[in-house]
Amino acid sequence: MKTILCTAMLLLIATAAFAGGPGHCYDPSARAGYICPKDACDGNAAVADHDGTCPTCGQKLVAVKSLVHVAVVLYDGVDLFDVVGPSEAFANAGGFYVYTISENGKAIRSGGLDVEPDYAIRNCPWPDVLVVAGKGGSEMLHGWTETVGKDADYVLQTGGVTSGIDGALNIVAKMKGDESARRAARAMEYEGWLAQAGGQK
Repeated sequence: MKTILCTAMLLLIATAAFAGGPGHCYDPSARAGYICPKDACDGNAAVADHDGTCPTCGQKLVAVKSLVHVAVVLYDGVDLFDVVGPSEAFANAGGFYVYTISENGKAIRSGGLDVEPDYAIRNCPWPDVLVVAGKGGSEMLHGWTETVGKDADYVLQTGGVTSGIDGALNIVAKMKGDESARRAARAMEYEGWLAQAGGQK
């Protein structure tokens, strides 16, 4: 599982995109566009303005607005494992649009790495699920997460690799069913969850 998390961390660093409206990301146009549903495909990080097929893998593009939106909050000094674990769980479950945000949309610094977010708080799509690691960054970012979190379906506070993954899989099970959660756990080779959920059914 450690290898998968490290690979996911590199993918997290590599992606960046921008769309949406001002304020607390309530502009419906921020959910416009289409993406490749395959998480491992480069097309998953590129939002197209019309439907069709992914130019990279050939799969049919899906409407961004049809997916459960998961916003992962980044800030200087955030423990990257605390955000990568839950991100991988949602991405592997299918049916989730996982993206990262920072206060100003600029790269954050953590663990000797510069991580480029997908959005700033001013222009991100509004989230159904908000993932916040640790203390949540600056006072402004903390205030933003509190405000937006009141309207989110779920707010996941993470403070450890396994607790973050467990929390994400619990949310997946509630929103998409137990089989989606087991599928994500199998993809991550997360034996602890599979045993708890009744094995690899």
